[in-house]
Formats: sequence, structure tokens, C-alpha cells
Amino acid sequence: MRIDILMDSAYPLVNRFYKTQGSRMRARGQHQVWVLRDPDIACALCLEPVAEGFWLTSLCTAVERRQQGLARRLMTTCLAQLDSPVWLFCAPELAPLYQSCGFAPAEQLPHALQQRLQRYQRHKRLIAMQCTSV
Repeated sequence: MRIDILMDSAYPLVNRFYKTQGSRMRARGQHQVWVLRDPDIACALCLEPVAEGFWLTSLCTAVERRQQGLARRLMTTCLAQLDSPVWLFCAPELAPLYQSCGFAPAEQLPHALQQRLQRYQRHKRLIAMQCTSV
């Protein structure tokens, strides 16, 4: 297993992975994209710079590889290399996964994320979480 940060030129590769998994997630130019390969991409996440940290915009594990700890391994490796806060929005039932990686309910969000969360919560149940250290 190998964990890498992708260059912008490789974003179509991760976007193809998302598509094959039935996900609408996409890597965009401003994102920092991390992948776990075994040997192909088995798990991917995207971080978007925001305020003084990052917003975890997507995390996806290949359907046939779920429940094997790959997402946790990718997240903890990624978070250990960042020295700034990371925020995310998730469905309440996913909170235990994120808590096992060092996230806790966010007490405060950067203004841009607070507005986005309010928009998203009009259509689905989401909670905001934050990780400041691993």
C-alpha cells in the first residue's frame, strides 16, 4: 500500500475513480488530493484550502474495499502531515469514523464554511467536525 499526494495533472485519474464508485465528488484545481493505492486507487480524499486551514471536501473508498480501515489509514497519514485545522461536514452516522481519526464536533467554523453548512443543511442532515491535531 502506498499513500501519495497527486499533482494537478493526475486529477482526471482520481475523478475517474470517483465516477467508477458512483460518487459525484470531483477533484478541482485548488484541492490537495491524497490517494491510497493498493496497487490501484482504493481510497481518495480532497482538501480545499479555507481560512487558516483546510476543508475535507470528499473521502471515498472503493466499494469492494470498505470496512478494511483504508479511509482511516489515509486520513491519519494526511492529517499527521498538516499543521493547520481541518474541518468537514458529515452525516451523523459517520461521526464515529471521523472521531477515530481525531475529529470532534466543531465549535466554530470559518465564516465561509458556516454559510456553506447552513445551505447544505437545508437539504440533508449534516454535522460539522474539526481536527486540530492527530
